[in-house]
Amino acid sequence: MPEATLDDLYFYLGCNKCGRKGDAEKGVLYTCTHCNNTQSVSVLTITFKFKVVDATGTRKFTIFTREVETLFDLTIDQMHEMKHSISIHL
Repeated sequence: MPEATLDDLYFYLGCNKCGRKGDAEKGVLYTCTHCNNTQSVSVLTITFKFKVVDATGTRKFTIFTREVETLFDLTIDQMHEMKHSISIHL
């Protein structure tokens, strides 16, 4: 797997049930248009897109919040803060 950077982390607000992108502000209760949950809460969500290369070829993968937190051993809030604070100081 090539070296990951903060640019490979994509943050957005999404449904706390299905994880799909929503249009509500963080923490707001809304009806998700993707899963039709009437009790969805808009939460910070993350995706990480990467390629794995070996002798047989290349595969593209996308993982989401829980898996990203496990992979990097950081919370979504920690990763968001790291990306935000580094972007400010460049």
